Amino acid sequence: MEWFKKQHTNLSNILKTGFFTSIISYISFWVLDLLRPGFVSRYFSIHIFLLSAIIFGFLWGNTMKQYKDRSYIQIVFGFIFGLVFSVLIWIFGKEYEELRLLVSVMGLFIPLLVIRLLRYK
Repeated sequence: MEWFKKQHTNLSNILKTGFFTSIISYISFWVLDLLRPGFVSRYFSIHIFLLSAIIFGFLWGNTMKQYKDRSYIQIVFGFIFGLVFSVLIWIFGKEYEELRLLVSVMGLFIPLLVIRLLRYK
């Protein structure tokens, strides 16, 4: 049984490394493409790294045995993302006209709703 635990730990380390490598590559290529448009995107799509980060993150999350429920951190991040979403909806939602305020308020609460649904057992 010790061999299986060690193998499981090695798999977790590989997935963790793949996740962080994908995230760092995505951010660095994205910044390079912002500094000089077309420098990276002319040759390949940087969103491949984002897709691989999502896959590695999902698999790495499934290998974790312990999970500490820190709901206050999740709620704080959900509220921050909600504020960002509502501001972006307000800025870019000119075509909503009279529903602009309602859609912005909905954008504030959608991340909190997603967190609530993901934690539902």
